[in-house]
Amino acid sequence: MPASLIIEELCKEFGAGAERVAAVRSVSLEVQAGELFTLLGPSGCGKTTTLRLIAGLETPTAGTIVFDGQDFTSLPPFRRNLGMVFQSYALYPHMSLFENVAYGLRARRLPEGEIRRRVHEALDLVELAGLDARRPAQLSGGQQQRIALARALVYGPRLLLLDEPLSNLDAKLRVFMREEIRKIQQRAGITTIYVTHDQEEALSISDRLAVMYQGEVVQVGTPGAVYESPASVGVADFLGRANFLDSKVIAGVGGLVRVRLSSGAVVEIPRGDPTWEPAWGEAATLFVRPERVQLGPDGGEGSLRIEATLARFTFLGGIVRYVLDAGGTRPILADLQRLLSGAEVGKRVAVHILPADLRAYPGSQRPWGETQ
Repeated sequence: MPASLIIEELCKEFGAGAERVAAVRSVSLEVQAGELFTLLGPSGCGKTTTLRLIAGLETPTAGTIVFDGQDFTSLPPFRRNLGMVFQSYALYPHMSLFENVAYGLRARRLPEGEIRRRVHEALDLVELAGLDARRPAQLSGGQQQRIALARALVYGPRLLLLDEPLSNLDAKLRVFMREEIRKIQQRAGITTIYVTHDQEEALSISDRLAVMYQGEVVQVGTPGAVYESPASVGVADFLGRANFLDSKVIAGVGGLVRVRLSSGAVVEIPRGDPTWEPAWGEAATLFVRPERVQLGPDGGEGSLRIEATLARFTFLGGIVRYVLDAGGTRPILADLQRLLSGAEVGKRVAVHILPADLRAYPGSQRPWGETQ
């Protein structure tokens, strides 16, 4: 049976004295039994260090790690009953696929019949049965990645850790393999923690995800919930394309806030941060996804209307991305599934946004990495 993982107040510091750096700061998470849980964030945010702490490859400075009721915090890696796939698949080039998958079982001195049974079951699971005599150089990148998965799963681990497993693949193969990993994980029914900096990858593969920044977990939720209702401007910008509009608070109404934009338009919208208590005259940053923005003479009843100038537009296959200048500090992006009739650079266009698609955040927040 799959088991759950509970992490409480996990910290990891490197260095000493003035050179001491906190890579992971008070991370607390609960990964449910059998789910695929993703640690997502920009480079240097602490996600791989967190994974290495779970694996036992790093020793925490503070905090606890409990899996299936057992305290993992000080256990050596070989006693944690987990499988791990690294960015580099680390396959032995001189060995056959069978021997690559069987290597750890032989080190454990299992009977030959048991080794063969387990290896063939693992190869069946990753759909590479019949290729066991080949060597890694005879495989595609996607097949090598599957062998790395088979090697991690052959022990029958109760926890699977994946550290940027698709980083060495080209874009098209990454899309295919993330779907394959999800299928294999569900077939195996194993609790899985997946590390990536790729937002689309995380959204498509995860049951739930944790967004990390500067060593901390800033939001946990399902992909849909985090994408539609990010906890901050930083999360909103990191997790896909985003529009940000400057405004001033007029009033707070329950879970809503009434704001006035620089254009003079007034709109009442949900708060992105439910703990925020807005004050009259306070600056507020509004957020909306480009696919929620409509262009044209009519945007629907109750929509916010903003007059803008079309700066440019780009055909991106499934969508056309419009960039509009509304006189604010940032352009407005609109992603439509069609070419707007009569679209011309320099032409005035009406922008429409439904209040329910907007979220308000306190202050003049900026995306991560942008000058404050």
